[in-house]
Amino acid sequence: MANINQMLKNVAKDTVYYTAAKVVAGLMGILSVKLFTSLFAPDVFGDYSIVSTTVNMLLMIVFGWLFHSAIRFSQEYQAVEEKKKFYSTLFLCSAAVTFITIFMALLLLFFFQNSIDKGLTILILSGILFLGTQSNALVLFNLLRAERMSRLYSLLTIGYSILKLVSIYIMATVMHFGVDSIFWSGALFDLIVIILMAYKLRIWKYFDKNSFTSRLFRRFLAYGSPLIGVSVTTWILSASDKYVIKIYRTSAEVGIYSISYSLVAAGFTLVNTSLMLGLYPIILKTWKEHGKKGTEELMGKILRYYLIMTIPAFVGLSVLARPALTVLASRDYISGYTVIPWVALGLLFQGLTEYVTKIWELQEKTKTIFYLMIAAATVNILLNIVMVPYYGFYAAAITTAFSYLLYLALALGLSYKIFTWKISFKSMGRIAAASLIMAAALRTLLELIHRSTIHLILGIICGVMVYFMALIIVGELKDEIIQIQRVLKRRRNDYENR
Repeated sequence: MANINQMLKNVAKDTVYYTAAKVVAGLMGILSVKLFTSLFAPDVFGDYSIVSTTVNMLLMIVFGWLFHSAIRFSQEYQAVEEKKKFYSTLFLCSAAVTFITIFMALLLLFFFQNSIDKGLTILILSGILFLGTQSNALVLFNLLRAERMSRLYSLLTIGYSILKLVSIYIMATVMHFGVDSIFWSGALFDLIVIILMAYKLRIWKYFDKNSFTSRLFRRFLAYGSPLIGVSVTTWILSASDKYVIKIYRTSAEVGIYSISYSLVAAGFTLVNTSLMLGLYPIILKTWKEHGKKGTEELMGKILRYYLIMTIPAFVGLSVLARPALTVLASRDYISGYTVIPWVALGLLFQGLTEYVTKIWELQEKTKTIFYLMIAAATVNILLNIVMVPYYGFYAAAITTAFSYLLYLALALGLSYKIFTWKISFKSMGRIAAASLIMAAALRTLLELIHRSTIHLILGIICGVMVYFMALIIVGELKDEIIQIQRVLKRRRNDYENR
């Protein structure tokens, strides 16, 4: 028990840093909505969204096995000679895959250049460059996570988020770049953080082309290959609807849907990613040192914290959907408010499923995750093809949320055979009650929140305060309050005894 509590303290420490980074990244994501909708028309931003979605798909499919392997196996290769083998194999693979991917992308662009207008060609070229820089930056970011260098990770993420947005604004308004400025800025700051991370991790010390090992390469492939399939199906679940909207509707609808999705993702990424970034190395260590029983205890506590953070996020976004878009986006994008509750619900289910499927990642049985996602992704595609032509992007949001729910249900049902999930329904009820109290408070402030961005931010802060007060009133934070009181009492006693 003491060891598990220590693990949770480590989680809390890392999560503080990751949360700080993701708060800033989330705020920049929200500000980007205001910036992008003021700079780019819906159809232009729709084209960017399609290219960006394709880039993200390639990142997951082509490089995903390296991302997963970087964090999964880093702790197993800590001795100097072992680390040389690990880093050399990892980065030689990354360099080779980057070269091949960029070459193939440029070759395809060359063959189809006559059927693509100049503006879109430049956009695709900038996307290809960003693909090359982003892939290598993400490998290094995952190594920072694996080494629990949370402070550096957070500082770089904060700097990247702020400076990239400033760069986009300068490129678009001063240098008169188009929507491709988003990719150019991303590539520029990718290169900067790559240099900084490589120096801090001392890659130069451990990298040796002669230390490449085919055995480790095969292990990366064996672990990561099934996750490529998972990445494909993840992309289908989260992004294929944009292609369906583009095919059956218009680029403008893609742009409107993408902005609403981005707004929700900014909030949920803050919650999901900041928690998971600190947790995954701890989960791996708990599994290794305390086995299944210790991991079950840890995961039960983690799921509770996840729900404490995400249920009110879903409720708050549902209440604030229209005023948020009214304040943050230009008039052409406001109709997208209708999808925000459904997108938020889908992301809540997605985040829960990420924790559930960790049990198969720990056992290196990632094929199970792949099969589950095939089922959910197939349903998602079929529903989108049937519904989107008639009901547009609103249908896409609903079908995606349903598909994530199906994925969660399948994962929970199958995992119960090998893992005990200690979920308290009483706790969920108290969290839901506190969230409804927060929703009631927000509704009384809607007239005020509509006025400006500052009023929106103040309304959100007020909602957060009401929510945590409600959690205290319903007794959900009783144990945490007792622990805080004990810590304060112990520190007071230590101070008095000096």
